[in-house]
Amino acid sequence: MSGENNSRTDAERALEAVTTIGAALAWFGEPMLGAAMTFAGTGISHLLGRRFQTFVGEIRERLERLEEQGLVSLKTLARDEAFVTDLLTALRLATQTHREEKREALRNGVLNAAMQRCPDEEQRTMFFRMIDELGISHLRVLRFLQDPAGVVSDEQKTAARSDVAGLGPEEFVMNSLPELADRELVSQIILELRNRGLLRPDYPGAGSRASLGMYLKRWTMPFGDRFLDFVTEPAQGAQRAQEGRTDDGQHHAT
Repeated sequence: MSGENNSRTDAERALEAVTTIGAALAWFGEPMLGAAMTFAGTGISHLLGRRFQTFVGEIRERLERLEEQGLVSLKTLARDEAFVTDLLTALRLATQTHREEKREALRNGVLNAAMQRCPDEEQRTMFFRMIDELGISHLRVLRFLQDPAGVVSDEQKTAARSDVAGLGPEEFVMNSLPELADRELVSQIILELRNRGLLRPDYPGAGSRASLGMYLKRWTMPFGDRFLDFVTEPAQGAQRAQEGRTDDGQHHAT
């Protein structure tokens, strides 16, 4: 076997070492091991294992695809302590959720970490924690408020012109995201996004009203844009980042 094949084998072996059930249990600690033993034979332990193995397979497939494109090196990643920590963090969180949108965000976070599209280690730690702590609706609202003008339909814009009373901030979101029908929940989501520094502090508060035109701007903070890039598939994230640099200057408004 050639030296090149040997190094390739070593890289694959190292990557596999951090994507095994044993490594996962070592990372999760006794609570996870205890849960697996408690639910052994009930089908729950099988579900936990399936979540883990599915996520591992998806990550490996995408990393191998990126390597074929010359964008990452599995050999280098296998020796990168920070990347291994990011990978293990994502594996732990992916096993704890059944929500596919969260699992997708975690997968994309790992890929962006592998490509060093978010080079700050502390920021990656914060982003993974936010994926865990925020709900799917938080991500949907934040994406919408990053580019509401690109989402609001022409019909909504036409109807709003005759609405002299204006829109409340929750109503604006709910009109474009009909799956969010609870005004109080939307208000809390907006508050939490603002408190985490993801949403601009001048986004209209509860009880206020404004014309539709006042809402059709980018409401995300630069930190919020970076978070959305982190949870977005690398190719799409790069495109959105480019669009953000060529917009009308509202990207960095405060």
